[in-house]
Amino acid sequence: MTGFFRKRGALHLTLPQVSPLLSPWYHEDYGGQLLDDTEAVVADWVEQAVGYFALDIRSFESGRRWLDNGLIHSHFAISCARQADSQVVGDFSRLPIDSGSLDLVVAHHILEFCADPHEFLREVDRTLIPEGRLIVVGFNPLGVHGLLKWFKPRLAPPWGGRFYPALRVREWLSVLGFDVEKTRYFAFPLSFSRKKAARRASRLCRRVLPFSGALFALLAVKRLSRVVPVAGSWSPGKVLAGKSVQPTTFERRAPRLSRRRDDHA
Repeated sequence: MTGFFRKRGALHLTLPQVSPLLSPWYHEDYGGQLLDDTEAVVADWVEQAVGYFALDIRSFESGRRWLDNGLIHSHFAISCARQADSQVVGDFSRLPIDSGSLDLVVAHHILEFCADPHEFLREVDRTLIPEGRLIVVGFNPLGVHGLLKWFKPRLAPPWGGRFYPALRVREWLSVLGFDVEKTRYFAFPLSFSRKKAARRASRLCRRVLPFSGALFALLAVKRLSRVVPVAGSWSPGKVLAGKSVQPTTFERRAPRLSRRRDDHA
């Protein structure tokens, strides 16, 4: 059984491969509804961010501009392949951005298809300023997509990626010095149905199983580590019993020069 899961997890799509495949899937009816829910969550957090520069790291051409409604007016998008809605094409493991120059970064479905998610998060940490914000959106392996992944073709988007749980991503960010302020699960089962009974079941699922959302989003803040000097442990010495020694004073005199007698005088 272990060999089966190891074999099933051997094939994964990379970012250059998934970029032209994930866009058509997201432009279908169900994918469009997922984008609407994602935009609602991301837009709420983007409006709270302030600063000068923001970056949208995209894995596919979504047609959504998350950063337009925020307070940060200077923003741009980067992708691993040429897209109509991205201004920069580059390698996500080596972002062509100066260190400590960004106030906000949005990573939408990057960790699932990234060859080394740790290296990618380190690059994001390098580009962010202290107290900069990072928004991560990914597929939830504990949700519907995580369960359907084992019954779908491995090389078909979005099932060809590695779905990491939100708790693991939180641990990765905490190691880098980020403080995860908010974690939100959304796109619950049957939430897109038009039937009232299905919507009621979706609301019940949200209350009973809050981790069953198809997607999750994290809002993390880069904290600046400060070196705090630690005072040494000092304790007063013990006072010896008995009479105390009285201080003495003395007059310092210049040394006398002795004259040697000349015996041959």
